[in-house]
Amino acid sequence: MFRPAMLAFALAALHPGGVAAPAPGGPGLSSGAPNAPGEKTEKKREFRDALTHEDLVRRRETDDPRRPLAEFQEATGPDPAASNPKRDLVASSDIICYNGNATLVPKRAIISMPERYKTRLQFRPGSKILRWADFYRLNRGWITTVEINRLQAEGNVALSEETLEAVAESPNLVVATMKGGPISLLPPAESSAPVEAGTEDDEEVPAAPAASAKTATATSLVRKP
Repeated sequence: MFRPAMLAFALAALHPGGVAAPAPGGPGLSSGAPNAPGEKTEKKREFRDALTHEDLVRRRETDDPRRPLAEFQEATGPDPAASNPKRDLVASSDIICYNGNATLVPKRAIISMPERYKTRLQFRPGSKILRWADFYRLNRGWITTVEINRLQAEGNVALSEETLEAVAESPNLVVATMKGGPISLLPPAESSAPVEAGTEDDEEVPAAPAASAKTATATSLVRKP
């Protein structure tokens, strides 16, 4: 049986230099020494007040001393928006309504209107507004179009006699169009006449023959307000 004295003697014989004492705090515990070189330390954050609109304006003036916007003078004179009021689309258009659908065409675009179709120029409540192309596609049976050019639409050049006769003989409602879209047809000037193809500016234009009864009727339809 070992005694404490014998155990101490045996340990001294095995370790002549003695047994080292454990480090303070025990194994695995930090001794509280400062961070090693190269390790990051958390810095204290600084909070600043947010910039206001006035601060931004002052900074802008400082950055750009020329201040180009400040050199603009205040506009004077009448307001262009007041001298050019908005156009009333409905007031400047005619309504064609039939079979639950309706469309708008410029005034004076309808150049022939048979008596039996006058009731179709009134909007009926509940009708669906369609574009002209869609409405015309559904009503080709009673609507005919006459393609004209810009000079004819402005009244600078009269419609040809052939066109006037076709309008007078058509049993349908006739609408003037340009490039497929309805357009107003202004009354031609008294001196305007149909322009024949191939006529030169320096050639004398022969006098137009007397208008037939059908042509006169078509002309009155085109000239109606």
